This record gives sequence, structure tokens and C-alpha cells, in this order.
Amino acid sequence: TFRAWQRLRFSTVELASDSVSGPAADPDQDGLPNLAEYAFGSEPKNRNASSIRIRAAASPGGRLTLEYDRLSTLGDVEFIWETSSDLRTWAAATLESPSVTPLPDQLRETMIATVAGDSSAPRFYRLRVELRSSTSAI
Repeated sequence: TFRAWQRLRFSTVELASDSVSGPAADPDQDGLPNLAEYAFGSEPKNRNASSIRIRAAASPGGRLTLEYDRLSTLGDVEFIWETSSDLRTWAAATLESPSVTPLPDQLRETMIATVAGDSSAPRFYRLRVELRSSTSAI
């Protein structure tokens, strides 16, 4: 769980400060809050934002395919693709054919899905990570 992950990575003093160990905190200042570090299997005190793999690519027929790698053992995290035309208003993206492919290390997996509908109109996409038992999100 996220709480167990926090206890393994932060001191007692750091755990007492949400600005260091909380879901939205970014103690290593690499642009990834702790919740993202947890969800993608990276370390909150090591600048490693470049190790996170989130990709978008045109698939056959001009459709947009979205994919990301995540830890396969997470039960308390939800990954939500969202779309926007203006970067202000976001809504859940409608996806087709989601699939999961285990990675060789057997600790991580690649999630792949195709965006449903017309992908010719300019759109922005983001991947939101949320704790299932909390309202904390990134």
C-alpha cells in the first residue's frame, strides 16, 4: 500500500510532514509527486522522472494509442486517462481494447489502450493517478 511504501522510504520526522512524505509532495524535486513515484515504481528521494514511461503514438488507421508502464502489484491505485481540448477542462477519456502485457522483470506491466472516436481533432491527454481509498490524486 501507499502507506507501507511511505514507511519504507521516509524517516519518522519526514512521515510527520505531509510536505515531504504526503501524496502530493515532491522531495527530490524531479516533477513527480510521491504518489506518482509509488505508482510507477520509482524512488521519491532520487531524481528519476526520466525513468517513467508514458507514451502516445498513432496506431494503424490514424487512431491514437496510449500506454504506460506501472508496478503490477498495486491494489490501491487507479490510473485514469483524461482528455481536454483546452488544458482547463478535463474529462475521462473513452478507451477501447485495453490490454496488459507483463514486463520481463515480472514486477511491472505495460498498459495499452486505443482512444475511442475521432482522433483527428486536436486533443490533450494526461494520465491521472489516484489512491482508491482516498481523494489524493495527481
